[in-house]
Amino acid sequence: MPHIMCNWISITLIAKKEEYRSEYMNIEPDSCTPLDNTTFLFAYSNDFEPDVIKQAVILYSYQHISLHYTTFASIRFDTANEGEFDYQNSFGEISSYVQNHLPDPALGFDSKDTGSDVLNMIDRFLDNTVVPVCGSKMIIYVKRYPNETDYSQIVAKMRQHHSYFTIFATTEPSGGNHPKILYDLSSKTNGLCAFDNDDYILKTLNYMATVYDPYLIYAANPQVSGNGRIQLPPLLVQSDSEDWFDMMMQDNGPMTVVQTVVLSWINDDHHGQLGKNGTVLIDGGSSGNHIGCREKLFTESYNVQLDFNYTDSKARRVQIRVHGYWPPINYWVPYDN
Repeated sequence: MPHIMCNWISITLIAKKEEYRSEYMNIEPDSCTPLDNTTFLFAYSNDFEPDVIKQAVILYSYQHISLHYTTFASIRFDTANEGEFDYQNSFGEISSYVQNHLPDPALGFDSKDTGSDVLNMIDRFLDNTVVPVCGSKMIIYVKRYPNETDYSQIVAKMRQHHSYFTIFATTEPSGGNHPKILYDLSSKTNGLCAFDNDDYILKTLNYMATVYDPYLIYAANPQVSGNGRIQLPPLLVQSDSEDWFDMMMQDNGPMTVVQTVVLSWINDDHHGQLGKNGTVLIDGGSSGNHIGCREKLFTESYNVQLDFNYTDSKARRVQIRVHGYWPPINYWVPYDN
């Protein structure tokens, strides 16, 4: 369970029931709801140092994993011979499996020019018939970047199944050419993509929603460039709760270009902020491209804005997500393209 508690005052979020046909392949979404039990997948690249993955899976074992997840899966990808999924009924069994199948250089690719097979792994999981896919959560540790640039089929399937993921990607890759594909894919599927170096990638778990907070209650991907202010959709919390907020301030680019990224919300009674201003964090915990915090929310509506200042003029997406663990919600949050 993430443990940082912000001193924010309040926030509201609005999330409309999802009524759409996917623009990708025109696939009709599955009929499950966020209230249905589903699967938690723990996936990891074979290129990591074994101790990184061992410590990661142990950290998840000590977390409170929501009872929303009743089936579990794991796979070691980026191997010369395609790996198989392991399916279990408890995360303890998955943890044991992972610790007996840690990264092994002898099983990996022999060239840094070879791209990761992470996209193929995701596609295979979405096609599995052993465990429920609808509403599933994937935690994916990426050491090698993909070489593919077409991910439209995966977007279509993830939207069909209301599946989403959190990617922990290293800024010290073992190969591959396209890290931005991971960020763009997560933006289009209401997921998150954190970039950090190998020394801090385990600490990232402290600053991001994972499997303690299973219910996505808000998602926005505002596009920013240079400096300015963007008004975001109004936000609403349907009942008092404590929820986890994540913001990815940019993709895998150098964090030195980020001067100010501040999310603000205000109404007649409350106001609050999350972000960074120069080297100063405005509450929360941060590492790499991300910042996160837990906040007590009240049943209110707010106006929300994002202030930003980057030293370059590159257009980029900021990922903003809010997850909760109670009360459960019975609608899917719309995608923000």
